[in-house]
Amino acid sequence: MKSKPFMLAVLLVLLLISSLVFAGPIGANGDFLRKNDTLPLSLADFPKVEKSFAKHFSPNLKPICFRLPQSLWFQFQTEGNNTLASFSENGKMNYAITYIDKERIPEYVWKKINRNYPSFKFFLAKEVNDGNAVSYLVILQNERQYLVLAADHYELEELRSVSRDER
Repeated sequence: MKSKPFMLAVLLVLLLISSLVFAGPIGANGDFLRKNDTLPLSLADFPKVEKSFAKHFSPNLKPICFRLPQSLWFQFQTEGNNTLASFSENGKMNYAITYIDKERIPEYVWKKINRNYPSFKFFLAKEVNDGNAVSYLVILQNERQYLVLAADHYELEELRSVSRDER
């Protein structure tokens, strides 16, 4: 298991990246693309990535593909949920982030959440898969605040609390 500061840093970076990507059609204006890249790219344009992609996801998916420096990004739907996956150009999956419904969060995570935060309700969740392990970023809410939690099979960590007070 990696250290807590490392896990926290990775989850925060992934949250930032996924928030930027799902905020809109990244690359549509060319800002994040190299001059030689064109849209749309295809998974078939990258045979090593295509083979690796098929190991992690259904081969029937038709992902939207775009290139950022030193990585390829694929946006698609899995079981009705938005997913963003990052691969190196040699085919290694860096990670995949999926926005998930409450029902897809494992029971062991919900037990920890309910035990520690009984007055909070579900707001949003992301599943983060690095190819070796899966962790969850869960946002809860109550009438006073939002809580951002990171969870995996071993621990539940509160990352941030944001007040809902109107200012």
